[in-house]
Amino acid sequence: MPPAFHLPFMFSRHNPSGMRRKLAKSSIARRLMRWTAMAAALVWCPLALGQGAPRNPGNYLGVYSVVVSGYWSGKGLARVGIGSVTIQVQVKNDAGQQGMLVAGLAMSDGYFHGSGTVIGTAITVSGRVDAADTIAPSPRPVRPNGPQRRQIVTDARLQATFLTGGTQPHGGRIAGARQ
Repeated sequence: MPPAFHLPFMFSRHNPSGMRRKLAKSSIARRLMRWTAMAAALVWCPLALGQGAPRNPGNYLGVYSVVVSGYWSGKGLARVGIGSVTIQVQVKNDAGQQGMLVAGLAMSDGYFHGSGTVIGTAITVSGRVDAADTIAPSPRPVRPNGPQRRQIVTDARLQATFLTGGTQPHGGRIAGARQ
């Protein structure tokens, strides 16, 4: 570095001791205002971000056809109401045992969590319900002399994971679409 640059840098306010001197000259009121503004920004930003539109603004209430896979497998129904999800599925495990997977779960903002049973064994279930997508154009290209482009409509869907407790936990997935 040329000496012409080095000496002014060392003796200007751009070094630690110069910064300390500059801060010492600022009044206590200014420092308090700066700290208050920073604290308010840290508190306000997360609150402002969390107050957006609800996660699932569309209509997702109704009866869903669901499929269970994992250690147990089967097909059945789930009912989504205001603030609750009820799942009832006839299942069979790899050992050939048959029975019901039953869960009554509390839902908030499209997410649900709770407990239930599968063939008499306690399970913990957590998942979500997504509202229907809007109509979107098909990804297939338009052929000049062929049929017109079709629309893709995806209805409301439900997906969840469940797990047993104990020393040898078993689990599975639940997925389905509104009927």
